[in-house]
Amino acid sequence: MHTVECPHCHKRFKVPRPVSGAKMKCSACGQVFVGSSTERPDAAAVAASAAAPAGQPGAPPAAGRRAAYRARQSSNVVMTVIAFFAIAGILALAAALYYRVTHVTVVEVDPKTGKRTAKKMSQAEADKRLADERARAEAARRQRMGLPPDQASAPPDRRLPERLWPTSATASGPAATAPAVVSDPKLDVSKNIVSGGVINEMTFLCGRVLSNYDVPLEAVTLTAYVNGAKGPSATCRFVPARGSIRYSIRLGNKAIDEADVRIIALARPNADLLVWAIDARNIRRTAEGEKAILTGWVKNPHTMAVKNIKIHCDAFAADGIQCDRAVGGLTNARTIGAGKSEPFRVEFTHPGTFEVLDTLDARAVAERF
Repeated sequence: MHTVECPHCHKRFKVPRPVSGAKMKCSACGQVFVGSSTERPDAAAVAASAAAPAGQPGAPPAAGRRAAYRARQSSNVVMTVIAFFAIAGILALAAALYYRVTHVTVVEVDPKTGKRTAKKMSQAEADKRLADERARAEAARRQRMGLPPDQASAPPDRRLPERLWPTSATASGPAATAPAVVSDPKLDVSKNIVSGGVINEMTFLCGRVLSNYDVPLEAVTLTAYVNGAKGPSATCRFVPARGSIRYSIRLGNKAIDEADVRIIALARPNADLLVWAIDARNIRRTAEGEKAILTGWVKNPHTMAVKNIKIHCDAFAADGIQCDRAVGGLTNARTIGAGKSEPFRVEFTHPGTFEVLDTLDARAVAERF
């Protein structure tokens, strides 16, 4: 309802539509004025609003506040549920990331079928699995070399009594005549006395040196002590990390009992070198005039290119006595890329080398770029 109030007599009267700034004449006092209408609720609208239920248009202020409170409560419950699921999702994602960081994928290969199986395990479990595999490989390598088992690292149920532990081939011989020099504990040396062989009336000490170093050895010096007295020495050059090499020491023309000989082995590690073995089965033997020639291919097993490659070959007879030694190199290049192969050539100066050669130790020696 729209009404206009006369400013002179304050009489209110209804108008059919809203007016603003209109010139009007009061029907009560007859005065002319300029006025505007105002809107006022009529009695029916007020009664209808009083009778309206809470929460509906026209409800009293108290009922409206209660409805607003209930609406806010409902909204808070929804937001709480959403926050709960959001936090749960974040925690699940964090747990998945933690599991991924702390667990590694280990691929196991069935030795019979060759089937590969990927498993997730913790870093501690993976380290233990790797240590066990290394121990088995080490035991197999020592067995191939004829060395005694490593009792210190053997499982408790397979250890011999400590008084019966083998003390390594380097520690054999009478304890009373043992030299004061101590052999390198990371070198295991097997030994065998050879008399005659390719050189009559001579006694040789032959065997293998097994390196337990994780870096290549530039040289291994072997010294024979016979009945406590220092005897002859020999130097083996360039041993791969955790690899082995043959040796041969001429003891003289006297008969010597193996129990009377002790070997002191000392290593010179060099982490700047790259040394790896070459499979002798892939090396060809040819003769050119009075030269004995070895040819083949050498593959770079590293993930980096290498330079200054030298091929070191030691020739041994069937009885283990060394008969020759030579150094060669690549024939067509000076470097080898990662995973690449290049041909090599090695010349022996003694033409009769191939006549007695039965075993060949070949190693590649290189430098990093």
